Amino acid sequence: MAWATISVIVGGVSLLFGITIFLTHGDRRITVLGLMTLAFGMFVGLSGVVEGLQHQFPGDQRFVTQAVMAGTLGQIAVAHMAWRYAIEDEPELPGAAPRSSAQKLTRIAVGILALLWLLQLAGVGLASSGYADGAAFTCVTLIAVGILLRDSDAGLLGRVIPIAVGFGFYTTFFHQGTGRLRIVALACALALLVSYRFPLRRLKWSVIACLPLALVWLAHERRSLQESLSAGSSEGRTGLESMFSPIRTFARVIEATATGEHPPALGAPFLSVPFSLVPESWQPDWTPGAIGYELVLLESPSRYGSGFSVASTSFGEWFYSFAALGVVLSVPFLAAVCVLLDRSLRRSMDNIAASPLGMLKVAFWAMLAGGLGDLAWGGVHTWIARLVMRMPILLLMIPLTWRPAEMQRTSSSASTLQR
Repeated sequence: MAWATISVIVGGVSLLFGITIFLTHGDRRITVLGLMTLAFGMFVGLSGVVEGLQHQFPGDQRFVTQAVMAGTLGQIAVAHMAWRYAIEDEPELPGAAPRSSAQKLTRIAVGILALLWLLQLAGVGLASSGYADGAAFTCVTLIAVGILLRDSDAGLLGRVIPIAVGFGFYTTFFHQGTGRLRIVALACALALLVSYRFPLRRLKWSVIACLPLALVWLAHERRSLQESLSAGSSEGRTGLESMFSPIRTFARVIEATATGEHPPALGAPFLSVPFSLVPESWQPDWTPGAIGYELVLLESPSRYGSGFSVASTSFGEWFYSFAALGVVLSVPFLAAVCVLLDRSLRRSMDNIAASPLGMLKVAFWAMLAGGLGDLAWGGVHTWIARLVMRMPILLLMIPLTWRPAEMQRTSSSASTLQR
């Protein structure tokens, strides 16, 4: 059997496995583990199918097959390791934030979002920067928390419509066309919040049904951006190249490791993660480069140092550092991430009324969990670096929303939202 055929078969298994775990884990509730396995189903599974059919990898196709098989085995192992520890029981409805505090949070977030938009219309450069994107992302998440988790009798439709408007506002005015996983991350964060408040199986099925439409829309967005930069530049492109390319980069890492061209980095790229929290001007000269930039040496050496970067999936990131052993080591790490985020998000929602920072904690964990697509696609640095851009507004909200007098620990009957 040809290597390409094996890639198609194994990739199909990965895609179906990701969809299955997404639909079954957590019963009616969307879970972090479900999102993670679905993300790998797209970036490993669907990408493996596409590569197996199109043969775009310039080297031996067996390396692509090895990448798809390694990613699929890792995906399955993560799900099995995390399943028993992540919260999977039928969810109780989360706690309710005091209405006045939730309304204040929502108003402040809407106000900041409107201010950013006005500054953008006025041509203020900062309002079109990555930090403005991150601020808008955080504001929409906070709006969702304030609307969904307040003590109110409003139903699903009455809560979801304003959140959908906020999401549309973000994608229309603040997303710059690149880094489309930012849109996906916000959609995932909002889906987690809605699913916790209204655990509905049809919501899960709706997500799966909308995936093809979402891919078509994201592809159109990328081609439109390419045309706006240079007329005719989108010709012959699908608009989804960056989604499918990580599996080829992973294959290139395997090839370079097998031939001795690339010695294992022994974890050096992971050291770039803490430095992503430090301004670039403060970083020492020996700061290791993020893996996305280092991978360019294997993919396109002439573009190294130009700011161009590529991705290799989370499993490729670990393979880059520790060869085949890295895939094994990645499994407990990724499983632990899923378990930690699932439990932390659940706990923060259950205790939302017990702390003046309850709603902000929910927003933080929702944003971190929603960004798991970044982790699956590009690795730890991409995941954390994008979160850092979203944190300033969240930190600003601490003094703006601090009202401890209104917060008190409520009994389960009083703190549980009613359907």
